[in-house]
Amino acid sequence: MVKQEQVSSGAITDAPVSVVTSPTTGLFAGSPDIQLSRREREVALLIAQGLANRQIGAILAIKERTVEDHVSRLLRKLGLANRAQVILWSIRSGLVAASALAPLGAQPIGESAS
Repeated sequence: MVKQEQVSSGAITDAPVSVVTSPTTGLFAGSPDIQLSRREREVALLIAQGLANRQIGAILAIKERTVEDHVSRLLRKLGLANRAQVILWSIRSGLVAASALAPLGAQPIGESAS
């Protein structure tokens, strides 16, 4: 049985983000062989929002180098090559609803228009 939770993403976006997990294993639906840590899921969600490592570090209150380590581990665990693939994986796995992502050309969070 799979349950869907509404997770408030705080500073990331005002809209809740749908996360689909199995109540027994905590694994994402659609990726039964991969288990990510809570922090790796947070980083994947922030990558899906289009944020750079520096911005992710500021939001999570961790160093940029630590974010780089999380991203590298995330890519390795998922067998992905880049951040664009993380975004696609985040949608396909149910980590984030496509409708919750910023449209192309939108101003990244935390940056003001010049």
